Amino acid sequence: MHKLKMKATKGLTFEEGCNKYLEYCRQRNLRQGTINHYRQSYVQFFKFFEPDTPIEQITEKSYNSYVLHLKKTLNNDVIKMFM
Repeated sequence: MHKLKMKATKGLTFEEGCNKYLEYCRQRNLRQGTINHYRQSYVQFFKFFEPDTPIEQITEKSYNSYVLHLKKTLNNDVIKMFM
């Protein structure tokens, strides 16, 4: 599996980054159902990270805190399987 890399994120908010990614998905002609799934996933992110948070402020530590938050709040066997 390849690692994700972000390019030129200075001044870009988390919400702007999400919107750019959704636009990229539309350009790649992904199914609308897939794009809707991604959009719903961002709703979960926005419950933890403020949408106007600059992307460069989201660190590995803050992401790991988010994962722990999901483990506590979601009753999802898939998440438990990967933890």
